[in-house]
Amino acid sequence: EAPEPPPTTDKKGKAKPDKRGDSKSSEGSGPLLRVPAGTEIPAFSATCADAEGECCPFESGRVVQLLLRTRAPKEPVDKKKGKKGDPPPPDAPPPAVLNELRLGAASSAEGSVTFQGSIVPEDLEPTSYEGQYELAFVDETPDHPILKFSSLPEEGLPTLELVVYPPPPPPAEAPA
Repeated sequence: EAPEPPPTTDKKGKAKPDKRGDSKSSEGSGPLLRVPAGTEIPAFSATCADAEGECCPFESGRVVQLLLRTRAPKEPVDKKKGKKGDPPPPDAPPPAVLNELRLGAASSAEGSVTFQGSIVPEDLEPTSYEGQYELAFVDETPDHPILKFSSLPEEGLPTLELVVYPPPPPPAEAPA
């Protein structure tokens, strides 16, 4: 199990609570995972859902790839156009993808895809801005003569925001 992330501090160096919560990003846009660099992401499942949001138990055999994406920082809000607290327009495109790393793949079974054993690279820099890292899902199901799947567009697949913090220190060696 991953240790708790280090507390954030104010300008005076005093710890302050993390306002992001445990499972939602600050914008409420989606789930949020917190993992130290060099450690395993806790196993999780994603549900294959239809247009109404219902589980599709017939979805078995689809291959879904798990990618770790690094995104560019969001563009600062132009102070002349809006107030400081104004959110960006809803139709604004997401920041550019700077890097993509394949962490693994899994097959769907009865409407669910379970990812386990995916490791966050040890040399990954801790998160320094909101939205820097995300886990993305990509359909990589090969053509099959019996299983006729329609390819899923990448734009319609969910992402999980990932907050990476420094790895825990190595255990101290016991004196001899």
